[in-house]
Amino acid sequence: MIPQFPDFKLLTRDDKNDIECFTKEFLPYSDFNFTSLYVWNVNNKMQVSRLNENLVVLFSDYITGEPFLSFIGKNALLQTVQMVIEYSKERYQLPSLKLIPECIARHLPTSEFIITEDRDSFDYIYPISFFHQLIEQPAKHKPTSHLRFFTRSYPQYQYTFRLLHEADKHELKILFKTWACNKSINHRDMHEYIAFERLLQYSDKRIFITTISVDSCLVGFMINEILANNYAICHFCKADVSYRGIYEALIWIASSKLNELGMQYLNFEQDLGMENLRRSKEKYKNHSFLKKFKLENNSF
Repeated sequence: MIPQFPDFKLLTRDDKNDIECFTKEFLPYSDFNFTSLYVWNVNNKMQVSRLNENLVVLFSDYITGEPFLSFIGKNALLQTVQMVIEYSKERYQLPSLKLIPECIARHLPTSEFIITEDRDSFDYIYPISFFHQLIEQPAKHKPTSHLRFFTRSYPQYQYTFRLLHEADKHELKILFKTWACNKSINHRDMHEYIAFERLLQYSDKRIFITTISVDSCLVGFMINEILANNYAICHFCKADVSYRGIYEALIWIASSKLNELGMQYLNFEQDLGMENLRRSKEKYKNHSFLKKFKLENNSF
């Protein structure tokens, strides 16, 4: 059981059902998706609590590792925010909350709190129908031209779509390393690689992987989880960019398969304010956002 605030417990895989009881009524904000919570708990410091039957989470910043608090829920919102901010101020000298979903922030009085959009944390939401019809878009659309280039250049490419636990984990790790090397990064220094390894060890019948190979060599993969309300979420997407159009091909094939499973929307998670990542997500123009906010007490 998740303890009552201000007591917390370290997050474990056994918390999955309890956490999904809190989140199932909300749109799939990536930060509160259990798989994301679990695999990005790279330092094993993430903690959870319950307050007014809302879920309170002690996160570590995805980039800096610094602790901060957030919550999701719909009960006694004003009191919940006040209590969690006060706790954060006393325990972490941080008089604010982050990653607060828009559906919560919009119900809080601006007379009590400074409520600020956190653009770097917005989840990108795309209609899957757009992606699985990508190759049919006008040629002037860059992602479409890149996809057509890939299919023309590598007509013998092969793809698979299957449960993640059926994939060759060693092969996936090699490709992740290739992706990092292309960026002059040591993959073992990355929190993202630790999260990726944790996902490979995590078995769930809702998590699928799309792979593309050229001449029997893996050149790209995309890992998606099937969620409720006709949503899917992309946890990882890596490729060897020397194969021009590989990312567009991955998204096109994966979305076609997700469409067959009845999915309508894909959550591509946030860009964390990284310029290259933002550019890659914004090139697909017809997206919307799941917005998140920062909260702090209004002292005036």
